[in-house]
Amino acid sequence: MKHLYTTVCNDAYTNALTLLLWTIKRFNPSFAHPFKVYHKGDLSTENQARLRRVYAPFFFENVSDGDYQSKIAHYLALEAFREAEPEQVVFIDCDIICLGDISYLDRLDHPLSLALDFDFKNPFGFNVYGPLSPLARVNTGVFALNRTYRDGATYKALHALLKEFPDEYKKGVAWSDQGIVNQLFRWRTKFILPYYYNARKNLFKNRKFARGPEAALRGVRLLHFGGAYKPFLGGLKGVPPESKHHKYSQLHQVYYSYWDRMVADLQVDWKLP
Repeated sequence: MKHLYTTVCNDAYTNALTLLLWTIKRFNPSFAHPFKVYHKGDLSTENQARLRRVYAPFFFENVSDGDYQSKIAHYLALEAFREAEPEQVVFIDCDIICLGDISYLDRLDHPLSLALDFDFKNPFGFNVYGPLSPLARVNTGVFALNRTYRDGATYKALHALLKEFPDEYKKGVAWSDQGIVNQLFRWRTKFILPYYYNARKNLFKNRKFARGPEAALRGVRLLHFGGAYKPFLGGLKGVPPESKHHKYSQLHQVYYSYWDRMVADLQVDWKLP
């Protein structure tokens, strides 16, 4: 197997993953890589069948490892480091939609490739070498691995850190797979992806949309709806208009627009909360 794409999903996030794959296929018609979904027994067979309706090469792995069971699902992203067979493994969070050509991810050949987790847009890919690596806090919404860190030892080191990190979010405390990856790879060289391949929503507040979403999002390939009030889980419903979270309301409309296109294309009656 040359390329394997992976993600984490459960029943609550099924809507998100359907739209991610529909948008990937929309902008990448030849995309046909196997796509593995990690879950903890919380992804029903009905939802697995629904996902395969959107993208046939899905397959699913129920991770029964007890160290994950009390943790939020995000921690399962570490399982990508356990995939020994493929030449290249790519992980994409399912709270992302695709807005362009992502074949660049197939051409990467670095031990670890991911985007920065800072509020600025770096348009270039570059290596951050060991001595400077602690300055490069990274986001694990999208990452790619050649065979280097899928050596068994790296996964064991990542897995060993599970007990040190909280089960749920705690303000001001490093957590989840992202916290673990940042800790283990703190001093190691990392390849930094252009932000286009993990464009987090906090880069696109409403004021950035003065000329419309097409102009604001020009060049973005993968748009990441991380954090609270995800559009596929009810979005900003019930959130007071004066809330700071409404600075992403126009971005949510972009999401809903693609959802409506998908539903019309597939001729289904799927609905968001």
